[in-house]
Amino acid sequence: MMKKVSLFLIVLMCLWSQAQNYKVIYQVNWKPSVEKDSIMTDLAVLAINNRHSYFTGYDNFRNDSLKSKIVTEFFNGNGQGNLRFPDPAKLSRFNKTIIKNIASDSTIQEEKYHVSTFQIVSTCKLKWKMEKETKTILGFVCKKASLDFGGRKWTAWYAESIPISDGPYKFHGLPGLILSINDEKKEYSFEIKGITKEINDVGYRNFGMPNPVKLSPSKWETFYARYKDQPSVIFENLNTEHTTYVINGKDIDRNEKIAYNLKEKKYLLENNNMIELISDCKK
Repeated sequence: MMKKVSLFLIVLMCLWSQAQNYKVIYQVNWKPSVEKDSIMTDLAVLAINNRHSYFTGYDNFRNDSLKSKIVTEFFNGNGQGNLRFPDPAKLSRFNKTIIKNIASDSTIQEEKYHVSTFQIVSTCKLKWKMEKETKTILGFVCKKASLDFGGRKWTAWYAESIPISDGPYKFHGLPGLILSINDEKKEYSFEIKGITKEINDVGYRNFGMPNPVKLSPSKWETFYARYKDQPSVIFENLNTEHTTYVINGKDIDRNEKIAYNLKEKKYLLENNNMIELISDCKK
């Protein structure tokens, strides 16, 4: 019997290692506000294509996949006529987007504000501490690892039988897929709900938008501090002698700017319990 089990595990690991295209579904639970005890829940997707991966909320993933499919089919055809994208039916409540290059051990945090996209590129390594405990999740025997990251203490459970050094959000670098991870206070948790073998394309998710602005973590930290103080900074037009504010190339007036600042500051106040309380990486 033991020989049969061992053979099964060997075959399973061979299948995992030969095909590295998967979609992993996680349930995300998080406490958005420092002042309130309410917990929000959403689904998120980790799409793994060989040595690259893309993580975001489930509904955002569906929107990005559909847009990429429409653009791909357009270019595979005659490439003529108008491209039309349906309005997103739904947006994810958990709206973080992370792209990883496992080979180079780098991550990109993608932030979108109206027509502007910012990509925060990081090459900092996560310093995991391997633990002895084990437990079973979805039938996979998992090992425990701990991590100090973003001002929080995290506990992760990973499956060596799934030899993919990846996981939800920015978490990666363990000798197996992370199936579950949460911070010490349980204000953020990610739990696997399913995994399927499939290829997903989100390469054209930003098609038709201005090229992303690439920033180091330290430069993003400086910009985001300005944004929290005055969200309308996102509309600054720096191509004029005096600072003006534009949306889609059109100047906005003072009332629109004030309305946007009030709306965004309300959102920021209601969502002030960030997953990263501090920035561990400055490069």
